[in-house]
Amino acid sequence: MSTQKILALIAFRDEEKLLPGFFSHLREFVAGFLAFDDCSTDQSTKIARNEPGMLEFFERHVPSADHHFEVQNRETLLRAARRHGADWVLCGDADERLETRFLMNLPAIVNDPPAKIIGLRMVAVWENLNQYRLGHSRRFLLFPATDPQPYYPPGHLHLPWFPPALARESRAVLDYHLYHLGSLTRTDRMGRYEKFKRIDPDSKHQPVGYDHLIDESHLVLAPIPPERAFRYE
Repeated sequence: MSTQKILALIAFRDEEKLLPGFFSHLREFVAGFLAFDDCSTDQSTKIARNEPGMLEFFERHVPSADHHFEVQNRETLLRAARRHGADWVLCGDADERLETRFLMNLPAIVNDPPAKIIGLRMVAVWENLNQYRLGHSRRFLLFPATDPQPYYPPGHLHLPWFPPALARESRAVLDYHLYHLGSLTRTDRMGRYEKFKRIDPDSKHQPVGYDHLIDESHLVLAPIPPERAFRYE
C-alpha cells in the first residue's frame, strides 16, 4: 500500500448488478470507499452499506431524473474525502473497471505522480469480456484530495470530477485502460442512449449529441491481452 492515502469515490443509482464487482476489484488497492446512493430502489444501498471498506455512506431520497444531482453528489464526496484525510481520490462509476496493472502500480504513481491530474484511456468492453472497441476516449479520475469549493453549478452533466481549483494543473493520460461495461451489449448501449436523450434531449450538456453510443458504422474491435486484464465479478 502506498504511503499516500487513496480513497475511492462513487455515486450511483440502481447498480446492484455491478456494485459488488466495483468494490471487490478496488478493495485491496485503496484505503477505503466513500459512496453516495442517489435514490436507488434495488439492493444497491444494502450492498454499499455491507462493503467492509466503506468509510462513509451518503443517501438521497429526493426523486429526480438520472444524474440531476450529479454535481452535488460529487461535491459531497470530495468534501468527505478531505475530512477522512485522503491524499488522493480515485473516482469511478459502477460500470467501470480499472486495468489490474494500473492498480498494482498505483502506489508508485501517486508517490511520484507524472502530473496533478491523472487520466486513463477509456474503452468500451464490447459483446463479451475479452474484447473492446477502439476509440479515443479518456477519463481523468485520479487527483489530489482538494477542497472542492467553489464547485461546478448544479444541474450540469458530463463535467470532470476534479474541482475547478485544479483546472489549470498539469494532466497526464497514462498508458492503461479504464474498461467501460455499460456498452457491453446492444441492449446496454440502447439503454444509455435513451437515458441521455431523455434527460438531455437538446444536447445542451453535450453538443456532439449521443448518437455515438449506438453508432457502429466505424466499429473496430481489439482483443484484451492478458497483460491488460481487469478483474470482473
